[in-house]
Order: sequence, then C-alpha cells, then structure tokens
Amino acid sequence: MTLSSARLAGARNHWRPALPLLALGAIGLLACAQDEQQGSPTGAECDPYLYYELEIAPLMDRYCVSCHAQDLPLSQRHGAPGDHDFDSKQGVLNNAEHVALVAAGGPLAINRSMPPGGSKQPSDAERKLLGQWLACQNGTVHGGHAH
Repeated sequence: MTLSSARLAGARNHWRPALPLLALGAIGLLACAQDEQQGSPTGAECDPYLYYELEIAPLMDRYCVSCHAQDLPLSQRHGAPGDHDFDSKQGVLNNAEHVALVAAGGPLAINRSMPPGGSKQPSDAERKLLGQWLACQNGTVHGGHAH
C-alpha cells in the first residue's frame, strides 16, 4: 500500500461514522422540498353554486387530463401516478386533498405546482374556483356541498 492510498483509506474511514447522519439529512432535505412542492392549505370557502360539469370538468379537461386520464397508459402520463385520474368527478374526489395542495387557490394560498412548468397554466381565478369547489366536497367549510 502506498502512502497516498493509505491516506485515502484513512479519509474514507474518517467519514464512515457520519454517513448515517448525512443520509438522514439528505432525506430531511428531500422531505422539505416535497412539502414546498405540495403547497399550502388554501383557506378556500365553499361556493355551493358551483357544478362539476359546468365549471370543474372543463378546467380538468383543459389543464389536467392530458396526463391524468384513466385511459392513458403509464408510458403516456408524463410521470403522473397511475391512480391520479382527473377525467371524472370521482377521480378528482379520490385525490381532492392532493389536488388542493398542488393546483387550487384561496385567500390563504394559491398552489401552482401543477400543471408542471412548460404546460398551459390555469389563471389564479380558475385555481380559486377549483379551491371553492373542493372546499364543498369535504363538507367542513360552512357545511356547503357543491354539485
């Protein structure tokens, strides 16, 4: 063993006890990045006069279903999870909390993680409309329920 290889081996052994801590730190940073990407609660209030078929389905068709449709194979979803289908009311409801945190808006936050950059983007007014409809679906905001 040469002197330089002995120094290299010593340097590797010097950092070995710190590897688990470094790994935990990296996981923590990834979790923080995930939280930032997920957005914040919007504080949207229910508008009981919103109808899925009239207001929400057209938004989903315009901005979401090119990647989030149940007929699309995974190879054509551009990374969208296979269980995130937004081409039906039930599909949106099945993922309502996620949709709110990545695409909806309200008085407290406007979440813009989805659609991804480079895609056509909904206006803030459209995101707020989505937030209001989603707020009705959980039935906890003003007891309302949109159609």
